[in-house]
Amino acid sequence: MKREEIAETYENGVIDSEAGGYNMNFAVCPATGRIALAARKPKSASSFLSVVKILDEDLQLIREIGIPYSADSAAFSSSGGLLAVGMGDRVSVFRLDENGNETELKHFTAGKDMMDSFLRFSPDDKQLLIRNWKYVDHKMKARLSLWDMESFRPAGDLRCFEKEEKFEREIYDAQFTPDGRNIVSGENLASRQGESETLRNRLCIYDPATGEKILQMKQKRYEYYGKETDFMTFRKVLFSESGDQIIAALKSYYNTGPGHDCMPPASVWDKNTGTLLEEAEPARMEIMCQSPDRKLFAAVQQNDIIIGTCSGWMELCRFSLPAEAKTVRGIAFSPSMSTLFVSFDKKLLSRELVWKLEP
Repeated sequence: MKREEIAETYENGVIDSEAGGYNMNFAVCPATGRIALAARKPKSASSFLSVVKILDEDLQLIREIGIPYSADSAAFSSSGGLLAVGMGDRVSVFRLDENGNETELKHFTAGKDMMDSFLRFSPDDKQLLIRNWKYVDHKMKARLSLWDMESFRPAGDLRCFEKEEKFEREIYDAQFTPDGRNIVSGENLASRQGESETLRNRLCIYDPATGEKILQMKQKRYEYYGKETDFMTFRKVLFSESGDQIIAALKSYYNTGPGHDCMPPASVWDKNTGTLLEEAEPARMEIMCQSPDRKLFAAVQQNDIIIGTCSGWMELCRFSLPAEAKTVRGIAFSPSMSTLFVSFDKKLLSRELVWKLEP
């Protein structure tokens, strides 16, 4: 697959002037191509603190769902029939009909006093993976929990940080493997004492049936100003087309602007053995997404978006972000891979992609 043509401009911008710009997180349904855009609203705007907009692939509004709490994430089930909305320690699950009308099936609390959730449906839509966190003794404590989508009851927590209570615990991404048999989590442990700090970062594979950790992979150290450091965080977990390899994007804790030499690469791991197989050309690619067939990736690199192949890391094209895109919230392909969606403060935009299949 190679690039034949890419439209020169972004199209169909959705501007939410009432959204404070703090959350413009969105999810794309792999079955229908519909988009769920979660955005906060000022309290004075209505009785709802947040709104979830259901959009079509042209970013035309289908339905608007008022949320009485501060929504920070949304996720579609694989079939598109369910929509989960995360609100810190609360989650609402809606059933969506063909016209986009919603029926709330369940509203539940997924951990007392927790914040900043993200949600992942299992490939068979039977379970929902929830990441949230809270501060305990001035330390961030993240956790992963599973919920059964038939009974809407807890199915157990993953045993991510056993015997590591003294550490600050961070989880920036976790995903079900394509076959649904395992969960891969990017985890970081930080211990701070005065001005000294240590950080451990790792990829972990869990059995969702038991919550047990079955494999752990530690990221190697990189050079920064002539010294080795492991001050990196796993920001995104992707998979190869076959599902046998894990692709992990890293971000440095240090400033990695011009003149700095700590630009951690994305890394590729064997899912079955935990072996580091290869590294992409060093690039600051902490915001990434993957095409539905897992052949392509799109990544934010400073002021550009790169589109490339997951196998061999061949760059197909790159184009500039809009000038007003100060903080990118997320990127995603449409199911047909004809469009790339980009969200940032107060705006969700689409950009047309035209691809030619090589024989």
